[in-house]
Amino acid sequence: IRIRISDEGPHVKKLGRLLNGMKDGMVLNFTFQNWSYNCQTSRENCIRAIAVHEFGHAIGFTHEQNRADTPGECKLLAQGTAPDVALTPFDPDSVMNYCNRNWNNAGMLSKLDVESVVTLYGAR
Repeated sequence: IRIRISDEGPHVKKLGRLLNGMKDGMVLNFTFQNWSYNCQTSRENCIRAIAVHEFGHAIGFTHEQNRADTPGECKLLAQGTAPDVALTPFDPDSVMNYCNRNWNNAGMLSKLDVESVVTLYGAR
C-alpha cells in the first residue's frame, strides 16, 4: 500500500487488492491543520481511529452504512460502494460505520469486524 501523508481528508482510492502499488492509494492526515480541527486536541486518538478505518478499506471493507440491511437513519450517510458480500449482520459498532456513536469505534475493531477479518483472512 502506497500511503501519502497530507493535511486533507483521509481516504483510499480503491478497496482491497485494487490498492496494490497504486500511487497515493491511501491518504492519511497527521497534523489536522486544514481538515478536522477537532483532531488537533486529540491527535493520537484521531490518527489511530482514522488509520484503522482506512486500513479497513485496504483489506476490502466498505462502509457499514452502505449495506442493504442498514437502518433507515444511517442510509443517509452512505458513501462509496456497496459491499459485494455481507459477512456479518449490520454492525452498529464497526470501525467502518459512520453511524457508530463512538466515532470510528475509537480505532478498535468491533467483535463483528474481527469476525469478518477472520472469515476473509483466517484466524491468527
